[in-house]
Amino acid sequence: MFYLPALPVQVRTGDTAEYQTVPWILGVAHPTGFPFYTLAGWAWAHALPLSSVAWRMNALSAMCTALTAASVAWLAMLLDAGVIAAIAAALTFALGSVVWHGAAFATPHTLSGLFILVTLTACVAFARNGLVRALLLACGAAGLGLATQPETIWVLPALAVAALWQRSRVSLRIAAAGLALLLVPLLFYGYFPIRSSIVAAQHLDPNDAAPLYGEGGIDWDLNHPSTRAGFLNVVLARKINAGSAVGNSMNLMRVPMAIPFWLEHARAQYGDAFLILIALGTIALALRDRRALSVIVAGTAGGLLFANGYKYDVELYRYFLVASAAGAAVAAAAVRLPLPRVSPTLVARLGAFALVCCAVDAWYENRGTIAETSYGGAQNVIDAVRHDTPDNAIVVAAWYDATTLGYGKNVEGVLGDRLIVKAVPGEYADAYQRWARVRPVILYANRSTSLSVANVVAPSPVRELPSSLPYYFVYKIERQTIEAVPRQARDDR
Repeated sequence: MFYLPALPVQVRTGDTAEYQTVPWILGVAHPTGFPFYTLAGWAWAHALPLSSVAWRMNALSAMCTALTAASVAWLAMLLDAGVIAAIAAALTFALGSVVWHGAAFATPHTLSGLFILVTLTACVAFARNGLVRALLLACGAAGLGLATQPETIWVLPALAVAALWQRSRVSLRIAAAGLALLLVPLLFYGYFPIRSSIVAAQHLDPNDAAPLYGEGGIDWDLNHPSTRAGFLNVVLARKINAGSAVGNSMNLMRVPMAIPFWLEHARAQYGDAFLILIALGTIALALRDRRALSVIVAGTAGGLLFANGYKYDVELYRYFLVASAAGAAVAAAAVRLPLPRVSPTLVARLGAFALVCCAVDAWYENRGTIAETSYGGAQNVIDAVRHDTPDNAIVVAAWYDATTLGYGKNVEGVLGDRLIVKAVPGEYADAYQRWARVRPVILYANRSTSLSVANVVAPSPVRELPSSLPYYFVYKIERQTIEAVPRQARDDR
């Protein structure tokens, strides 16, 4: 109800545009590839005959975030918060500025975040009550989370802690069943080599043929995971330093830096009043439910340390989703804080009232999110390229614009025979003349990437063309002929 009016209909830029494109065409996204999200997104987008493909993928994120909020309420109920407090905590989470904004755009992190929180909640249920089906649910959800995004590894310590609390309930048969539920979903990673081979065999990637031969490709077969090296580059994100960030996450010396880092994010999401409730809820759990508290800490600490150490991603809020959700459930536990000489009923009522006030305040303060997210999107970039470039052009654009143009070509099919190359202007400078012998080569650059075009593409001369979009520049690589080479250079040959 809150999210639907905020869902943009048009394609966006960058990662969001990629997530709006890759599932629809069954392509391969940037590392870590997100195989289950790709397959689930394909089924979702094709089964939901509403609006644009971009809107459908945005709606998938909205649905996953709403289900995550429901899981917050479930976890809060397990912490004996009561129905009103649990619902208020879930709404405060869902209507917080960071989560509400993130729910409006396509991203696999909302799906993996849902699986992680279900895993965490089921672990709390098992640690407290010893329900075997809760342990098996946790294993299955964790497995699907791992098949969506490897960030799910940070919830696995919660499984171990929960199993230690109920070690007498974990027989060899139950452990084997749980391990199978955890590992079998990893078979979804087989999608990469299979689909990559199909794309190559059926020539589905338009960039794979001459004159590009796969250079600057996006969406269809990124990193070519049909090869062993390509597969590992996708799954392990070896080219973007994810491995070193994982190693840093295991360094406990980074905890003093991670805590203020999370508090900065939490204040943006919740505000100071709700943070006080989270602190009170933590105290309440420390006094009366250490099993639940230990599981929650074990399942969220690693993710916070990773986010603190992984500066490559410009949208780190994605990695705080689970900690924010767990924090909301912990805040609800404040209604059970034991206070001397104060009736537990009074504490519960005051706590529930405070949580309801926080939920109302979150809605009031962030209701403008609908207007912020329902903007025109990046369709104007697609329209401008259609207007400013010839139909058979090779259009070179940086990542944020290339993914948008990929949507225009691969989903909307409105860019004709143009080939979209993901690159900064100088990245393929040595190849421009080779390409220009076959097709016009157009550099499509925003203000930040256009300033040095003449220098970075030398020796190829460039000519600026009219641009129909402010702050964007269109350059054509001029094809050089033998006559354009100075006489002395020709004689030297």
